Amino acid sequence: MRGGFRGLFPGPGMGGMHHKAVPMLISYEHEFIFIHCRKTGGSSIMTRLAPCLGPDDILTGGWREAVRQGIAPNRRAWIDFIDTAGGWRSLQALPRNFDSHIPVSQLLKAVSRATGTRLRPYFDTDPAHPSAREIRDFDPDAWNRFFKFCFVRNPYERVVSDYLWRRHVETEAFSFSDFLEDMTRPPRDRRFAHVNADNWDMYTLNDEIAVDAVGRFENLNQDFSAILDRIGLYRPDDSMPHVKKSGTYDYRSFYTEEAVETVSSLFRKEIACFGYCF
Repeated sequence: MRGGFRGLFPGPGMGGMHHKAVPMLISYEHEFIFIHCRKTGGSSIMTRLAPCLGPDDILTGGWREAVRQGIAPNRRAWIDFIDTAGGWRSLQALPRNFDSHIPVSQLLKAVSRATGTRLRPYFDTDPAHPSAREIRDFDPDAWNRFFKFCFVRNPYERVVSDYLWRRHVETEAFSFSDFLEDMTRPPRDRRFAHVNADNWDMYTLNDEIAVDAVGRFENLNQDFSAILDRIGLYRPDDSMPHVKKSGTYDYRSFYTEEAVETVSSLFRKEIACFGYCF
C-alpha cells in the first residue's frame, strides 16, 4: 500500500481536540500536500483534486463539497468512519426516512466528517485550519519529500469575503466594523471572526515561506493549472469547479479609513510579502 497509513497515529502529545474539521489534503498516491488557506478558493481546489486521490490519501474538510459534486469518499474516509466512535455516533444520529433507511446523502456527509474527527487529537486546540508546523509534525516524511502548495488572496478582499460568509451562517446580525473589531481580539474571545483569521502561519515556518508553490486567488485558474501540471494531474479540458459561489461586490465599498488601517496592521506580513494593496 503506497503511503499506507503513515502519519495517522504519529504518537502521543501532539495537541488537543478541535471543534471543527482540519482542512488539508495529503496525497501519498501523487506525493503532494495542499494547504487549504481560508477564503482562497480552497474548496473548489479540493473538489477538483478529490477524484484523483488514491485509496489511502487524506482529505479532510473537503469531502462534503466533493460529495455534492458526485465524488464518492475514498477507502481512507470509509475506514476512518468505521473505526471512529464519532463516526458511529453520527451514524446513529442521522435522520431516517419513513421506512427507517438513512438517506445516502446524509450517510456520505457523516463519512466526510470522519477523517477530520480521527485527526483532531493530533493538532492544536484553536486553529481549525492547520499551520505548516502542525502538518510537518504530523507526517515529517511526507512534508520533506512531497510537493507542497497553497493559495493566497489579497487580505483586504479576503476579509470581506470572510465577513459575508460569517454573516450568512450566524444568526446574530453584525456590521463589518464589528467583525474587524472582533478580529483584533484574542482568538478565544472572538464571537464572529475565525480563530485562525490570518493564513500566514499556514504556509510559513519562522516567517519564511515553507511551501514549494504559492498560487494567487487573483490568478487562480492559471496558477492552479501550472500546479496540476507540476504534480502530473493536468488535463487540457480542465475547468475549475465553483463550489462556494458568492455574489458580485466591490470589497472596497465596505471600508473606512480606519478599517483599512486595521486590516493593514492585522495582515502586514502577508501584505508586505506579496505586495498587496487596498
